[in-house]
This record gives sequence, structure tokens and C-alpha cells, in this order.
Amino acid sequence: PRSEPSGRIVGEVSTARRHELGMSESVSLVTGGFDQAMAVLGSGVSLPGDAIVCTGTWEALTVLVEQPRADIDLLASGFTFGCHVVDGLFYAMASNPGGGSVASWALDAFRVSAARMEATPLLLDHVLQTLPEGPSGLVALAHFEGSYNPWMDPGSTGVIQGLRLST
Repeated sequence: PRSEPSGRIVGEVSTARRHELGMSESVSLVTGGFDQAMAVLGSGVSLPGDAIVCTGTWEALTVLVEQPRADIDLLASGFTFGCHVVDGLFYAMASNPGGGSVASWALDAFRVSAARMEATPLLLDHVLQTLPEGPSGLVALAHFEGSYNPWMDPGSTGVIQGLRLST
């Protein structure tokens, strides 16, 4: 279907379907919003050029724009454009499958290690409280499920560089 701004009535549930579902009143079908566009709205970002970074299962950088760009290089690199939930605005988004899913993987790895060492469940809390200030020297390329932007490569793999015995 074509894209429509959020909150627009795009149809009605048919009488037959309403009766089948036990609904007596008419029911409008209303457009919702893409999760990242809704996050932009919820964060208070409202002007073209403003942006937010969200971490869900994927990491997403979403920028409000006045018009979508049908640039072949951007589209080939996996950048997406769509209707924002505010009428008259659009979003441009770069994303990568390495946000919350990688954080979840790391937490599971700590839990397994803690269980093998018969450590207390508070091991992760202890580790987080004893981290030094400033950069750790670790560099993580979180391509655990390939990469998306700006170089689409489903075969790309993750790397954690800079590990030492003191890490």
C-alpha cells in the first residue's frame, strides 16, 4: 500500500468482519507509525535536520528531513526514507543489526561465565561498578548479523579488538 501520514483514516472494517469479531459499532482503520518515526516524535525531535540514535534489536540513526531523497547511492547503501508521523515531514534512517541484540549476547556471555565460575548473580553489577574512567582501548565492530549501513554486507562478521588480560 502507499505510505500515508500517521493518524489518517484509510478505511473501515467491513460489516461482515465486525460481526465475525463481535463488534457492533463501526471501526475505522487508522495508520500508525514506524517504530523509529514514533521514537523521533516521542523524543521531542521536531525540526528537519534534527536526529536521534535509538538502540533496539538494531541500532538506528534517524534524521528528520523535509523531502525524501531518491539517491541511488543512498538507497544502494541501505539508507531508508519514509513518511514521518507528523504530516509534511519525512525521515531518513541508517541502521545496523548490532544494537540491543549484541548487548543481549554480551549479557548472556557474562551470565554463562559467572555461572561457570559459580559467582554471585551480582558479578555484572560489580564489573560495571569497577570500570575505569575513560576509553577502555576496546574496539567493537558489532557485525554479529552482517552489516547494513553504509556498506551492506550480510557476510560481514563481528570483531572485538584490543583485548588484554587486564580487560
